Formats: sequence, structure tokens, C-alpha cells
Amino acid sequence: MAELFAAVAAERTGIASEPPVDIDERTAIFVAGMAGAAGTFVAVAGDQIVGLIRVKPSHHGFGDLAMLVHRDWRGRGAGSALVGAAIDWARGQGLHKLSLEVFAHNQAAIALYRKSGFAEEGAAPDSTGGPAANSGTRSSWACRCDAGALTRAP
Repeated sequence: MAELFAAVAAERTGIASEPPVDIDERTAIFVAGMAGAAGTFVAVAGDQIVGLIRVKPSHHGFGDLAMLVHRDWRGRGAGSALVGAAIDWARGQGLHKLSLEVFAHNQAAIALYRKSGFAEEGAAPDSTGGPAANSGTRSSWACRCDAGALTRAP
């Protein structure tokens, strides 16, 4: 998972992280996150992790969503499967809302989130610093996932 994170960070456009990525440190972060209450799902092709999604629940009934998909696997259904798994998991945990942030220029991700039932809640200039910050505006998106509130596209 850390290698996937490093590959996506190297693109400097999709996530608010910059290379170089310390693989050992990132691995430790992923391991610690998996020991907690978060739901983590991976998309695998052969022996390679090509995508991952993590839902970090809050004490207020919503979950923060973070997702990565390897460049070679975008547009091939991995993201849709991951978002679907996250929504199903969130429902099973009794969460009523999932939230995420996405760079406004990332139209492919925005289309996926729209198709999955998310709606834009707001936008703000990126304030992460570094070259990825030059990507401009980050938008906040959310979907309700309580029973009957959301019908996902197939």
C-alpha cells in the first residue's frame, strides 16, 4: 500500500502529498490505521495492490474517506468497486454520511463520486503548500449512507 501511495504522490496532482515518500514510515502509518476502527479495502490485480480506500469513522456518525488508484487502473472499475465497498461498510457500521475532499481539476474522480451518490458541499483554495497546492481548489463532497438514503449506480 505504501508503494501505491508513493506512486500516486509522485504524480503531484491527485493527493495532497509530495514525493519523496518514506516507504517504511508510510507502511507504519497504514499498519497503525488498520489496527483502529477504520475500514480499509484494497483492489488487487494479480499480486499487486492497484487501489485502496479507507473510511475513518468519527464519533459523530460520519466517516472521512481517502482513496488512491494506480494510474494504470483508473477508468477500469477499481475505483467504483472501492467506493461501493466503502459505502456498504459505512452502512454496516451505522454511519450516516461519508465525506471527502478532491482537487477540483480531478474530473475523473469527481465523476466517480457523483455516480456513487456524492454531492459537492463546498470548495476552498488548497492550503497544503508545495507543488500539489498549485492544483488550485479542493472541493468537499459527501453522501448520505443511512438506510434508504442512497441508491448507487451499478
